[in-house]
Amino acid sequence: MSVRSSVLEKLRASERETKRNLIMDVFITLAEEEKSFAKISLGEIANAVGISTTTIYQYFQNKEDLLVETFMRELQNMDDFITDKTCV
Repeated sequence: MSVRSSVLEKLRASERETKRNLIMDVFITLAEEEKSFAKISLGEIANAVGISTTTIYQYFQNKEDLLVETFMRELQNMDDFITDKTCV
């Protein structure tokens, strides 16, 4: 693999992770606006992110998968925060 293709592959992976996190962040924002899970639509999330609903399915299987993955990410963030605070 050439250096250029390696760099492009890393860039694509970074962009993919950024978009995935943005989708989860919008989901959290909508939930914080006191919307119930049932009332949050993938279309609403997609619109806020600036992508199509179909694109969300490239990152998550369905809305339930988005919920679980978001929950797992936030748990990991809390664990990282606690670990950082206890190691100081």
